[in-house]
Amino acid sequence: MGTLFVVDIDGTLIKGSGGPSSNALIDCVRTLYGVEGPINVETVGRTDKSIFAQIIEMYGGSLEELEKTYLRALELYWARSPNTLLPGAREFLIKAQEIGHRLSLGTGNMEPAARLKLEYHQLNCFFPVGGFGEVSKDRAEVVRRAIQEAKRHYEQEFATIWVVGDAPPDIEAAKANGVKAAIVSTGWYTHEQLLKYEPDLLCPDLNSLGEVVFQSV
Repeated sequence: MGTLFVVDIDGTLIKGSGGPSSNALIDCVRTLYGVEGPINVETVGRTDKSIFAQIIEMYGGSLEELEKTYLRALELYWARSPNTLLPGAREFLIKAQEIGHRLSLGTGNMEPAARLKLEYHQLNCFFPVGGFGEVSKDRAEVVRRAIQEAKRHYEQEFATIWVVGDAPPDIEAAKANGVKAAIVSTGWYTHEQLLKYEPDLLCPDLNSLGEVVFQSV
């Protein structure tokens, strides 16, 4: 028995508001549908499958075509101006490994998009497995898959499981799976807004979260 951290990417490990991901999505919709300008879809805390479903509902087309076009655009935009690593991200992952805790991704990104973003910051090595945004529109299902894959890969059960994220869907997904939510306010939502969702732990960033959580697990 041990501790597992199911870790989000955008807004948690890597700056997630705007930037190459948003530009890639806008470019993708322009390429496929000829639509210019911002896209009126909910993206924060949502899975790629949920985001793409909203776009298909508005404009039509196939999921496969949308995924391929988005990934091509993301690769181009990310190469030009990748989002920065958030405070304490690398240190948190290193410390977790040093102590002997396990790590799994729990991200709304499709796996190719997630790996692309992590590779730039050399973080893929921390995450042999995960739950990804192509699994489901429901973030709770993504987290469930992340936990299942971690148990399979590490060949163990876990006494404590934390979902580490930055948005209300991360908190809701943790509760839906009967595990704990360790949340940082480095994403779109403020500390005060996140408090309303009653996470088990809420900190300004991963530096301060690590100081607390590594003392309690």
